[in-house]
Amino acid sequence: MNIKDIPRDGFKLNLIKDNAWFMAMLGVRAVEIDSINKELVSNLDMHLEDSGVIDIHGNVRVDINMKCVRCLNLFNYIIDKQFTVMLEPYSNNFQSYHELKKEELDTEFYTNHDFEPENIVFEQVMISLPMYPLCKPDCKGLCSICGTNLNEHQDHVCKKTVEEDNPLRVKLQRLNLIKGAK
Repeated sequence: MNIKDIPRDGFKLNLIKDNAWFMAMLGVRAVEIDSINKELVSNLDMHLEDSGVIDIHGNVRVDINMKCVRCLNLFNYIIDKQFTVMLEPYSNNFQSYHELKKEELDTEFYTNHDFEPENIVFEQVMISLPMYPLCKPDCKGLCSICGTNLNEHQDHVCKKTVEEDNPLRVKLQRLNLIKGAK
Protein backbone atom coordinates (compact mmCIF):
# COMPACT_ATOMS: atom_id res chain seq x y z
CA MET A 1 0.00 0.00 0.00
CA ASN A 2 1.27 3.47 -0.80
CA ILE A 3 0.92 6.17 1.86
CA LYS A 4 -0.52 8.46 -0.83
CA ASP A 5 -3.59 6.18 -0.82
CA ILE A 6 -4.43 7.21 2.76
CA PRO A 7 -6.86 10.17 2.71
CA ARG A 8 -6.57 13.04 5.21
CA ASP A 9 -9.48 11.75 7.31
CA GLY A 10 -7.95 8.27 7.56
CA PHE A 11 -8.48 4.90 5.99
CA LYS A 12 -10.13 1.76 7.30
CA LEU A 13 -9.03 -1.64 6.05
CA ASN A 14 -10.64 -4.97 6.85
CA LEU A 15 -8.47 -8.01 6.19
CA ILE A 16 -9.65 -11.60 6.01
CA LYS A 17 -6.91 -14.15 5.34
CA ASP A 18 -7.13 -17.92 4.97
CA ASN A 19 -4.89 -20.77 6.06
CA ALA A 20 -2.99 -20.88 2.75
CA TRP A 21 -1.97 -17.21 3.13
CA PHE A 22 -1.00 -17.70 6.77
CA MET A 23 1.10 -20.81 6.10
CA ALA A 24 2.83 -19.08 3.17
CA MET A 25 3.69 -16.13 5.44
CA LEU A 26 4.89 -18.54 8.12
CA GLY A 27 7.22 -20.33 5.72
CA VAL A 28 9.73 -22.66 7.33
CA ARG A 29 10.03 -20.88 10.67
CA ALA A 30 10.71 -23.18 13.60
CA VAL A 31 7.39 -22.68 15.36
CA GLU A 32 4.88 -25.29 16.45
CA ILE A 33 2.00 -24.13 14.22
CA ASP A 34 0.01 -26.70 12.27
CA SER A 35 -2.66 -24.47 10.69
CA ILE A 36 -5.31 -21.87 11.45
CA ASN A 37 -8.98 -22.66 11.96
CA LYS A 38 -11.44 -20.57 9.97
CA GLU A 39 -9.88 -17.28 8.88
CA LEU A 40 -7.67 -14.59 10.31
CA VAL A 41 -9.72 -11.39 10.68
CA SER A 42 -8.20 -7.97 11.22
CA ASN A 43 -9.52 -4.40 11.15
CA LEU A 44 -7.10 -1.52 10.72
CA ASP A 45 -7.69 2.20 11.16
CA MET A 46 -4.83 4.19 9.56
CA HIS A 47 -4.13 7.91 9.81
CA LEU A 48 -1.33 9.74 8.01
CA GLU A 49 0.20 12.62 9.95
CA ASP A 50 1.83 15.62 8.27
CA SER A 51 5.26 14.34 9.31
CA GLY A 52 4.75 11.19 7.22
CA VAL A 53 4.11 9.01 10.28
CA ILE A 54 1.29 6.51 9.86
CA ASP A 55 -0.66 5.81 13.04
CA ILE A 56 -2.29 2.36 12.85
CA HIS A 57 -4.82 1.15 15.40
CA GLY A 58 -6.10 -2.34 14.81
CA ASN A 59 -7.20 -5.69 16.07
CA VAL A 60 -6.58 -9.24 14.98
CA ARG A 61 -8.44 -12.45 15.76
CA VAL A 62 -7.25 -15.91 14.77
CA ASP A 63 -7.65 -19.45 16.09
CA ILE A 64 -4.40 -21.38 15.63
CA ASN A 65 -3.75 -25.13 15.79
CA MET A 66 -0.47 -25.45 17.68
CA LYS A 67 1.60 -28.42 18.71
CA CYS A 68 2.28 -28.79 22.43
CA VAL A 69 6.03 -28.93 23.05
CA ARG A 70 5.61 -31.53 25.81
CA CYS A 71 3.09 -34.08 24.49
CA LEU A 72 3.15 -33.15 20.77
CA ASN A 73 -0.69 -33.07 20.59
CA LEU A 74 -2.44 -30.31 18.67
CA PHE A 75 -4.46 -27.74 20.60
CA ASN A 76 -6.26 -24.48 19.79
CA TYR A 77 -4.68 -21.18 20.73
CA ILE A 78 -6.84 -18.09 20.20
CA ILE A 79 -5.33 -14.67 19.62
CA ASP A 80 -7.74 -11.77 19.99
CA LYS A 81 -5.82 -8.56 20.52
CA GLN A 82 -5.83 -4.83 19.98
CA PHE A 83 -2.63 -3.15 18.83
CA THR A 84 -1.13 0.19 17.86
CA VAL A 85 1.79 0.58 15.50
CA MET A 86 3.52 3.74 14.31
CA LEU A 87 5.13 3.60 10.87
CA GLU A 88 7.77 6.22 10.22
CA PRO A 89 9.59 6.94 6.99
CA TYR A 90 13.03 5.32 7.05
CA SER A 91 15.87 7.79 6.98
CA ASN A 92 19.60 7.24 6.78
CA ASN A 93 19.92 9.87 9.51
CA PHE A 94 18.85 7.36 12.19
CA GLN A 95 21.49 6.37 14.66
CA SER A 96 22.37 2.73 14.13
CA TYR A 97 22.89 1.94 17.78
CA HIS A 98 21.15 3.65 20.65
CA GLU A 99 19.18 2.73 23.71
CA LEU A 100 15.55 2.19 22.79
CA LYS A 101 12.91 4.24 24.51
CA LYS A 102 9.56 2.67 25.41
CA GLU A 103 7.68 4.60 22.73
CA GLU A 104 10.09 3.30 20.05
CA LEU A 105 9.08 -0.32 20.66
CA ASP A 106 5.84 0.15 18.71
CA THR A 107 7.53 2.00 15.86
CA GLU A 108 8.32 0.44 12.51
CA PHE A 109 9.59 1.92 9.28
CA TYR A 110 8.61 2.09 5.64
CA THR A 111 10.61 3.04 2.54
CA ASN A 112 9.59 4.65 -0.75
CA HIS A 113 6.12 5.52 0.59
CA ASP A 114 5.16 1.82 0.61
CA PHE A 115 4.17 -0.62 3.36
CA GLU A 116 2.23 -3.88 3.58
CA PRO A 117 -0.64 -3.88 6.11
CA GLU A 118 -0.74 -7.71 5.94
CA ASN A 119 2.85 -7.87 7.21
CA ILE A 120 1.95 -5.72 10.21
CA VAL A 121 -0.98 -7.99 11.08
CA PHE A 122 1.14 -11.13 10.65
CA GLU A 123 3.82 -9.67 12.91
CA GLN A 124 1.22 -8.95 15.60
CA VAL A 125 0.11 -12.58 15.47
CA MET A 126 3.69 -13.86 15.71
CA ILE A 127 4.58 -11.71 18.72
CA SER A 128 1.41 -12.92 20.45
CA LEU A 129 2.35 -16.60 20.24
CA PRO A 130 3.66 -18.32 23.37
CA MET A 131 7.38 -19.07 23.36
CA TYR A 132 6.72 -22.45 24.95
CA PRO A 133 3.31 -23.64 23.71
CA LEU A 134 1.55 -26.03 26.08
CA CYS A 135 -1.83 -27.69 25.56
CA LYS A 136 -2.49 -27.07 29.26
CA PRO A 137 -0.33 -25.65 32.05
CA ASP A 138 0.06 -29.02 33.77
CA CYS A 139 0.80 -31.07 30.63
CA LYS A 140 2.75 -34.15 31.71
CA GLY A 141 4.34 -34.72 28.31
CA LEU A 142 5.68 -37.99 26.97
CA CYS A 143 7.44 -40.84 28.79
CA SER A 144 11.13 -40.26 28.18
CA ILE A 145 11.69 -43.97 27.69
CA CYS A 146 8.85 -45.26 25.51
CA GLY A 147 7.05 -42.08 24.35
CA THR A 148 3.66 -42.84 25.93
CA ASN A 149 1.51 -39.73 26.39
CA LEU A 150 1.39 -39.32 30.18
CA ASN A 151 -1.74 -37.14 29.98
CA GLU A 152 -3.69 -40.04 28.50
CA HIS A 153 -2.07 -42.79 30.60
CA GLN A 154 -1.66 -41.25 34.04
CA ASP A 155 -0.87 -44.58 35.73
CA HIS A 156 1.84 -45.43 33.19
CA VAL A 157 4.89 -47.16 34.62
CA CYS A 158 7.38 -47.95 31.92
CA LYS A 159 8.55 -51.55 31.91
CA LYS A 160 11.65 -50.65 29.93
CA THR A 161 14.65 -48.96 31.48
CA VAL A 162 16.86 -46.26 30.11
CA GLU A 163 19.91 -48.56 30.19
CA GLU A 164 18.18 -51.37 28.28
CA ASP A 165 17.08 -49.16 25.42
CA ASN A 166 19.91 -46.66 25.30
CA PRO A 167 21.33 -46.96 21.76
CA LEU A 168 24.80 -45.97 22.93
CA ARG A 169 24.79 -48.69 25.60
CA VAL A 170 23.67 -51.31 23.07
CA LYS A 171 26.43 -50.26 20.68
CA LEU A 172 29.09 -50.37 23.41
CA GLN A 173 27.88 -53.82 24.49
CA ARG A 174 28.24 -55.06 20.95
CA LEU A 175 31.81 -53.78 20.88
CA ASN A 176 32.49 -55.55 24.25
CA LEU A 177 33.49 -52.22 25.81
CA ILE A 178 31.24 -52.43 28.89
CA LYS A 179 30.28 -55.13 31.35
CA GLY A 180 27.27 -57.22 30.58
CA ALA A 181 28.35 -57.54 26.97
CA LYS A 182 26.62 -60.24 25.04
